[in-house]
Amino acid sequence: MAGGAEPAGAAGKHDEPLLATVRTPDPGKPAARVAAVEVDKNLMLTGHETSRVTFRKLSRAAIEKSLKTNEYLDKAGGYAIQESSDVLVESLEGDYDNVVGLPVRLLSELLNDFMRI
Repeated sequence: MAGGAEPAGAAGKHDEPLLATVRTPDPGKPAARVAAVEVDKNLMLTGHETSRVTFRKLSRAAIEKSLKTNEYLDKAGGYAIQESSDVLVESLEGDYDNVVGLPVRLLSELLNDFMRI
């Protein structure tokens, strides 16, 4: 953690791995980098997942209708595949969970590897 900061509730205790994810800002190519860290053992495992989202061509009327919903206001990429995929998304290559926000399969693999060490 930068500057020695600890996650909430973890001060003075490092017997469980810490997890972090970093997302990319491109809504058409969501990517996440995941890390599991155990400070006492000086151990860190990382992995990444990239997906590709192809958006539909929309008419001006469809775009204006979508904008009126204000759903895009609280979305990192301006859309949520789980809420509006039928309107916006033509196809998805890769992990759906990665597009939603957390690559669960990758995290599971990473933690399984972590526990074997």
